[in-house]
Amino acid sequence: MQFNKAKSLSEKEHYAHQLLRFKQFQKQYPLSKDQFEYYSEWYNIPVREFFALKQRQPSPEEISEALTPSVSLAEIQNSISKLKSLELLIEKNGKLEIGQESLTTGHKFSSYGVVKYHKKMLQLAAESLDRFAAAEREVSSVTIGLSDETFSKIKKMIEDFRSQLIAIAEADQSKERLYQINFQLFPLTKKKVNSQ
Repeated sequence: MQFNKAKSLSEKEHYAHQLLRFKQFQKQYPLSKDQFEYYSEWYNIPVREFFALKQRQPSPEEISEALTPSVSLAEIQNSISKLKSLELLIEKNGKLEIGQESLTTGHKFSSYGVVKYHKKMLQLAAESLDRFAAAEREVSSVTIGLSDETFSKIKKMIEDFRSQLIAIAEADQSKERLYQINFQLFPLTKKKVNSQ
């Protein structure tokens, strides 16, 4: 299978798209194509979150104009259709609202969309240095030496903090604007080989 032999992310994405077109595959994994596409376009998640803001129902035109960087009206309309098909947006009394809380990446092909999403968010984080004034953003970094044990401890702290942030955001009854928060913890050196 070419997908398994592919070495780069872009190659895997190419073969994943091909696999997702096969009818037999679609029967076996009916949500895989939508899940893959949901994660592979960075703006799908912010579009969904627009419907959590405490304001009147946003129109596709308003969402298109509000997002930065800009996203076309056609892309916003396509995103809303996809969110509805995944029941991440549901229609109630003629209005759209957030449906199920989350979408699992259950099938392995979806995970490549998630990687693409993270790469795009890292790009947007870098661009935010020029796009927004310092008062509108918080970008900082630190370089530290760690043992494997301390690395695991810090990774767990980031996971716990992320959960706390989600809880704070969910409790906020007067949401006005969408923000992106990224966490990165990665090595800058090769793994030390202990010779004994």
